[in-house]
Amino acid sequence: MNDYLTFNEFLEFNKIVESVTYENGSMFVTFKEELFEDVSALDLYRGVDSKTKTRQKPIKYDLEAVSDDGVATFKTTSGTKRDGNFHYTQKIRFKGWDENMADKGSLLDKVKLILHDGVDVTCDCPAFQYYGSAYITTQLDAKFGEDENRAPVIRNPDEKGTVCKHLSRILKDFAILPPKIVKQIKKNKK
Repeated sequence: MNDYLTFNEFLEFNKIVESVTYENGSMFVTFKEELFEDVSALDLYRGVDSKTKTRQKPIKYDLEAVSDDGVATFKTTSGTKRDGNFHYTQKIRFKGWDENMADKGSLLDKVKLILHDGVDVTCDCPAFQYYGSAYITTQLDAKFGEDENRAPVIRNPDEKGTVCKHLSRILKDFAILPPKIVKQIKKNKK
């Protein structure tokens, strides 16, 4: 096997790659954005490693708010602080919000459609930042807020998983969230 591309392989490579850069002996490839669909909540949950799924079990969450522009704010218990008084905040932005909310149909049906669209996520727990979830979701174009371009070379060099245990807990229940989201939207309109 050689380390070179044939001309046809090179042409195919150029259809999907925006740029290739080298830094400190490593190669970084940037792909053209239009090739990838938005990452859904289910896609993110499928990427959660088994250790994180096990650690999410004691975590409880509440849907705190849903903004008019489609950002749901959740509060979860810590999971490690057993008194239940320590909380982290998660935000999930629904990328198809404006388009789906403009459609005709019941509010519940619209929300169910939105949950299958792409999402951007974030959590303010230290694990999201330092164990690589912020970096990984940035690479997947699913990071809510400021992008993180520093790989987790110390705490998660193999880049296992997609999100922290707090977001994992919420994403696990995504199928049963529509009624709660509808209730929050109606509460906002009062």
